[in-house]
Amino acid sequence: MLEGAEMRAVRVLGGPGSAALRVRPWPVPSPRAGEMLVAVRASGLNHADLYQRDGEWPAPEGAPDTLGVEIAGTVISADPTGRFAKGARVMALVDGGGYAEIAAVDPALAAEIPPHITFQEAAALPEALIVAHGNLVDIGAVEAGMRVLIHGGASGMGSVMIQVARDLGAEVVATTSDPAKIDRLKALGAHHVVGRDGAAFPGEAGGAAPITGFDLIVDMAGAPTLSANLERLNHRGTLILMGIMGGTIGSVDVDPIILKRLTVRGTILRSLPSAEKRALAARAFARWIGRVAAGAIRPVIDSIHPFEAVRAAHDRLEQGGHFGKIVLALDPESTNRNALREFA
Repeated sequence: MLEGAEMRAVRVLGGPGSAALRVRPWPVPSPRAGEMLVAVRASGLNHADLYQRDGEWPAPEGAPDTLGVEIAGTVISADPTGRFAKGARVMALVDGGGYAEIAAVDPALAAEIPPHITFQEAAALPEALIVAHGNLVDIGAVEAGMRVLIHGGASGMGSVMIQVARDLGAEVVATTSDPAKIDRLKALGAHHVVGRDGAAFPGEAGGAAPITGFDLIVDMAGAPTLSANLERLNHRGTLILMGIMGGTIGSVDVDPIILKRLTVRGTILRSLPSAEKRALAARAFARWIGRVAAGAIRPVIDSIHPFEAVRAAHDRLEQGGHFGKIVLALDPESTNRNALREFA
């Protein structure tokens, strides 16, 4: 069925930088045992895509070397598990290959898209919902009355985590470097917004929360904010490190960890063993897809770029300043009809 079938995919030719990205013909993936094929309508961008593009973070062993870990689209081949019928609208986390017209998907890492959510919006959700559940529920055990600090609240990940933490009943404080984003972060559910250094913005002093006394801190920067985060935690508080955007090397005073009996936990989703990843996805989707359907959790989209404008999309992500998720959209009318005809 697949022999000789081609689709379009984004390939990395040379590099580093977005100039290395090219849309090129590429073989339609052959699904592994237990996988189904999805005609991709939208792909979400992540910083891991930039690292992989530049050779700093290769794809996991056995994963497609094509970029992209979040997709939304329609099922075009039989789902071996029987969960999804052909034509079902799904969003999914993939090991790679998301920047393509067709992707192989593990059904355990997919969820049906609520009717009112577009493909472009859905592509912003799979990883964010899974990571938010893992960090805020499984590790952080967030419950009503807890104080939670979420760094990088305007990112695609941060914008969903704010909503999830608020839905769990926490008092949420978000950080940003841009005061123009304060109102939008509060509209998502942040009770207070402060600068990345913890300082209140002009005009916000009366309503800004103290930047200490947190039960949980979720940080994507890495080394630069480590010491300050430890000082901000309550006794027996937890710091979750889920990113290295600011660097990996630094020095830290371990006294707060010992004296306050703190927990410091690192998390990474992409390299999580398959069985653990499937179980985490099942818990996350069971808990949060209904809340998405109810409108309590909503995807936040910064910008939507045509598939062919992948370089501009990467530049937007790399330059920073965005609010929410950056998404690639695939026009179904431009998709290789010969490839899709194989699955009719």
